[in-house]
Amino acid sequence: MIYAIALEWGSSDRFGNMAFFSFLTLHFLGVPIAVALKRVTILSLGHFQLGIPVVSSNFYAGIAKYPLLAVPFFILAGMILEHCCVS
Repeated sequence: MIYAIALEWGSSDRFGNMAFFSFLTLHFLGVPIAVALKRVTILSLGHFQLGIPVVSSNFYAGIAKYPLLAVPFFILAGMILEHCCVS
């Protein structure tokens, strides 16, 4: 079974499934979720031969959505008010 999975690893059609199962395997081994996601992401970048420019452009596209920045700032304001015993 493991040998068959290793043979299919090179196929780009099955890469999404393999990345998902790699994440699950790392999660069940006790690896923290952030580290498991990082390892699967680096594996994906290597598999599809993508570089740092792809990562930086996607990162900027994710933080350039200004309406979504209201959510963490609202949470921060709530935590500050709770800490100051205002709420």
